[in-house]
Amino acid sequence: MERVNKPSKLLSESEMVSLLVDISIVNASLNFSEKNFSDLNSIFEYHEIDSITFVENNIYYVSKPKKYMKIFDSVKFKLEEIQDGLSQELLNHVNYDKKYLKNQNKK
Repeated sequence: MERVNKPSKLLSESEMVSLLVDISIVNASLNFSEKNFSDLNSIFEYHEIDSITFVENNIYYVSKPKKYMKIFDSVKFKLEEIQDGLSQELLNHVNYDKKYLKNQNKK
């Protein structure tokens, strides 16, 4: 494999994880909505980078398979944490609604 130079603005592994988590969430949301509430440019702005910096960093980390797999394992873990948190929040709302309805029926 050809040696890939470090990008001029190298993102840390944790910065790449955070960026890829955000990109994954936006990409997933596009499957459920006709409107694009957020695009990649807004994610890049939030992370204070541009698309070229992302591509350069992605290519750099792809050239280092062990680091890249570590990054994606972290992305997967964080996405699962988010999903678990949302599932628990939904359960809390359902339980609250059941208690509320039960109390309303007693009146």
